[in-house]
Amino acid sequence: MKYQQLLLALDLQHDATHLIQRAAKLAQRLDAELTLLSVIPSVVERESAATSVWQLKQQGIDYLTHITSALPCHIRRYQIEAGDVVLQLQCAVRELHPDLVLLGHRHMTGLLSGLHNTLVAQLLPTAGVDILLLDEDAPFWSSPLHFTVALGLEEGDFALLLRANALARKLDAQLTVVHVVEPLAEAHLAIELEQSSMSWLTAVLEQAEHKLADWMARLPTSPPRWRVQQGEAAVVLQQHLEQTRDALLIMGAGQTGHHHLTTGAHLAQLLKLRGDLLIIQ
Repeated sequence: MKYQQLLLALDLQHDATHLIQRAAKLAQRLDAELTLLSVIPSVVERESAATSVWQLKQQGIDYLTHITSALPCHIRRYQIEAGDVVLQLQCAVRELHPDLVLLGHRHMTGLLSGLHNTLVAQLLPTAGVDILLLDEDAPFWSSPLHFTVALGLEEGDFALLLRANALARKLDAQLTVVHVVEPLAEAHLAIELEQSSMSWLTAVLEQAEHKLADWMARLPTSPPRWRVQQGEAAVVLQQHLEQTRDALLIMGAGQTGHHHLTTGAHLAQLLKLRGDLLIIQ
């Protein structure tokens, strides 16, 4: 798994120094190039009548020039655009072909949280690349590193496991695999199939254990730690991360068993956690 071109999307209405430094250190560890993109939202354009868009762009360029002069990685380019944030990000992805898009996130509440979650939700299905949500309040990654991957058991999940395992090895991190069985959802399915709920859940848990053990045996490297847990997936993962303080949670979008966690209220709940979130397409 190689990330060679990183695109960091910035909000220069706030101090982005720490976020840029975090992204640069990650690019250095991945031997990747970093591109910086900031978009002046349309609402800011309208509110800044006294300051032209050109002036706002120039201020942003001056700021990035100063910050990037001491970064430990190669900066491919940096640019300031104006307009709709999602559209400009989509254009940048099509033009620059990054392997990974980086976005900052804070533990926001209320209106700001809603706007940020909307941005992520709109970008996910259209970007076509992996997205790393960097906790702007988190420190730089330091050894020993610990990552968690939330793994379903659908067709696309073994590929997700391979990619998560490769990334962990690249960054010398210890990986934990967590599969969550949701009893309520399984009970509804059992009723539809006219099966005993308890017997059905027991069988599902046994099948999950068997399939994960088989997948671990198929990995080309020493298998990571893994576990099967019961409960509401978002809550189980939240509790797991609060206990372990793992630096990164990895999840899959699209055809994966836990893809629902990257949408709506589930994503909003996970973004309240401390730590970084990698969504693999």
